[in-house]
Amino acid sequence: MPIKRCSLPGGGKGYKYGDSGKCYKSREQALKQMRAIKYSETHSETHSETRPSIMAQVVAYLQNKQINDSKNSTDS
Repeated sequence: MPIKRCSLPGGGKGYKYGDSGKCYKSREQALKQMRAIKYSETHSETHSETRPSIMAQVVAYLQNKQINDSKNSTDS
């Protein structure tokens, strides 16, 4: 998405990133918003991919622990 021209709420010209969102007074502010959006998109995908694998490891650990605990209690 490109930086686009827009109208500020109080009148005047501004810039925004994409078709929707806040209109900023300067192009630099709109570029800063663009970088923040792109950063959050790339990092949220990374975290959402690793979270299930971590949860799967925790579940597997707890299941193994529960199985081992039940074996130990029946052996006694």
